[in-house]
Amino acid sequence: MFRLLLAMLIGLSVTGCQTTNEITTSLSSESAESAIIMKDTRPRGLGSREWGQWNDDMPENAWAFNLTNIVPARSGELSQRFELRNGDCTVRRIPGSNHPYDWGCNYDRERAEVMHTQWRPGRDKWIGFSVRIDDDWTVAKNNHCTGIFQIKQTENNVYQGNLTPKHGRFAKSQEEVERFGGHYIGGPNVMDGDICGNKFGISVTRTGFKDSKYNGWSKEDTTFYGGIDSIKNKWNDIVLHWDTRDYRNGKSKLTVYFNGKVVGVWENTTGNFFPDIYTFKYGLYRGYMKANHGPNFKVGTQVVYFDEVRTGRSFDAVNPATNRALD
Repeated sequence: MFRLLLAMLIGLSVTGCQTTNEITTSLSSESAESAIIMKDTRPRGLGSREWGQWNDDMPENAWAFNLTNIVPARSGELSQRFELRNGDCTVRRIPGSNHPYDWGCNYDRERAEVMHTQWRPGRDKWIGFSVRIDDDWTVAKNNHCTGIFQIKQTENNVYQGNLTPKHGRFAKSQEEVERFGGHYIGGPNVMDGDICGNKFGISVTRTGFKDSKYNGWSKEDTTFYGGIDSIKNKWNDIVLHWDTRDYRNGKSKLTVYFNGKVVGVWENTTGNFFPDIYTFKYGLYRGYMKANHGPNFKVGTQVVYFDEVRTGRSFDAVNPATNRALD
C-alpha cells in the first residue's frame, strides 16, 4: 500500500512539471525573500474566447512568457513578464485562420503575446491593465515600432492578409490599393499601443470601403505622448474603452486613459466595417523589419511587464489603481 501511494505522488509530481515550467533561484541562501520566481503558466483574469488558446501567439521557448517577481508587482505578488529576442516567432495555427503553421516565422513577424479575451460588435467594452518597461528594453533603431497591446478585429474563416480576388495580391499601401483594386480591410487592428524608437503612443487604424470589404482602404493615425524615459522603471495604468453599441448605424467610439486621465478619443474610425470578433491581446509584437529597413535589420531583445489585466463594464471596474489584486 505504501509503495502504491508513493508511486501516485511521484506521478502527480511529474505531471505538474509537464504542465508548469517553474524556475526558482535564490539570490541569497540565507533569505527566502530574495528568491526570484519565473513561472511559465496561464495568468489569472483571462476573459472568454470563442476560439484559440491564450498562448497561441507565443514562441516555444522558456523566456517568452513568465509570471515573476523580478520587479515589484503593480498589485499582489507576481506580474507577467514578456521577452522577445531576434528571430522569436510563433509556429502554431490559430483556429479560423488558413495561415500555415510557420507563417509568422517566414513573413518577418516576431511576437510573444497573450490572447486575453474576445467579444462581438455591439458591446460596451472596458479593458484595464498596468504596463512597465525597465532598463532591459532595447531601443529600436530607425524608430521601428513594437506593439505592446492591441484590439484586433477578425472575420471568421478569412485569412487576414487576404489577396484581392480580382488581382491575386494583397495591397501594402494606398498606392497599391488604387493600382490593384483594394484589399480586405478587416486585417488592421482597431488600435494598438506602440513604442517606436524612444517614443510611446497610440496608433488607431481608420478603415473604410464603398462597395465591398475587399475593395477598401486603411490608414494609421499615430499619436505620441512622450519619451520612454518618462514611463520607465514604474507601473503605468491604462484603460481602454471600445464602445460599439451603435455599430448597426456604423458608429463607434474609442477612449484611452493613461494613469487616470483621458489622452485620446476617436469616433467612427472603422467606418461601416464591423468584424465577427474582436480580440484583446498584449505582449510584444514587431514586424516588417526587413521590408522597411533591409534584410539585415534587427531590433534586439525587448522586455515588458504587465499586471492587473482585466475586463469589465465601467472604468472603475477595470482601473488597476482601485481594484483588488488578481494574484
